[in-house]
Amino acid sequence: MAKALKWKGLQIVDLLRQKRLVNIFTLLTVCFLALTGRLWYVQIGQGNLYAGLALEQVSHWVPLEETARGEILDRNLVPLTGTKEETRIIVFPGAVGDKAEVSRGLAEILGLDTALVSDYLQGDPCTLPFLPTPGQASSIQNRGWTGVMAFPVKYRYGDRRLAAQVIGHVGKISSWQEFVDLSRQTGKLYRFGDLVGKAGLEKYYEGDLKGSWPQKAVRVFADARGNLLGGPGFLVDERAGDSGRQDLVLTLDARIQEIVEDVMDKKVDKGAVVVMEAGSGEILALASRPGVNPELAGNDGASAGGSYFDHCTALYQPGSIFKLVVAAAALEEGIITPADRFTCTGEKDRLVPCWNKEGHGELDFRQAFAESCNPV
Repeated sequence: MAKALKWKGLQIVDLLRQKRLVNIFTLLTVCFLALTGRLWYVQIGQGNLYAGLALEQVSHWVPLEETARGEILDRNLVPLTGTKEETRIIVFPGAVGDKAEVSRGLAEILGLDTALVSDYLQGDPCTLPFLPTPGQASSIQNRGWTGVMAFPVKYRYGDRRLAAQVIGHVGKISSWQEFVDLSRQTGKLYRFGDLVGKAGLEKYYEGDLKGSWPQKAVRVFADARGNLLGGPGFLVDERAGDSGRQDLVLTLDARIQEIVEDVMDKKVDKGAVVVMEAGSGEILALASRPGVNPELAGNDGASAGGSYFDHCTALYQPGSIFKLVVAAAALEEGIITPADRFTCTGEKDRLVPCWNKEGHGELDFRQAFAESCNPV
């Protein structure tokens, strides 16, 4: 009897040991799978992001794109923002030898004050905010100054922008709270000074449009102390794919939109035009006047000259236009006939006063519809 109990006890202990081993193995398997998933996310899912961040730490760079964002396109994939390229002067102050001489030379070519140009040669690599002529850009290139070069820079808004009141505009991150909110809401990488959506579709689709890196940048490598290295020198870094940014395709047709805006610019001071495709109801064009310039608009969408009101998307009472719907429904349901007669007392009608203060008097439904009689 004692031997049987002892043997049974040993079996129970062995069974518990096996359960512990199974639990430990299961726990190790879960930890291994979690670690594998994390490594996949870091190496594959976010590989380009971390590779870019690592590249930033070992190089100085200037983007050749005003803002890393996807395009806003019409139904035929035509950009609506009027994207343009302008030749600009790029400077890497750390690579400039005699800053005083270069400042004088740049100021002479660009027709600017030397002190103004000199300020840009004291800080970080940047794009000079002066638009050179083709001749000026060529002269600067021919001087061969190290750290000073001319490149085409892509700007988001061109001279001909369509549907500006719908697209909205971008602006710089204005506060720490905005920076935190954008990072949390979109999960994207932001830097202070980034241009982000402030109004319209630019703001609503910020998380989709925002890119991680510019498609082109001028780059030079540096050591841990920030000193520029020799070797390949200045490189134009082109990133063919930016998984962070996405293009936004609208139902608008740029050709129809341009015609509508041209007509409104010539003939309409205040109002709105909306063109819809019969059958599908897709919006092909919409414009509002007075218009708004995205480059001059503030963070709240107001223009530099005062407040801005979008007549296209504002809510209005349908007014007498809706009488068509009511009349059609009443005739279809047989509630009335065209020959039915009514009495209009004008503004004396307590339920629905008529626009005609004196009233239309006795009239049938045909006459009431033609006169747009409110009570009827």
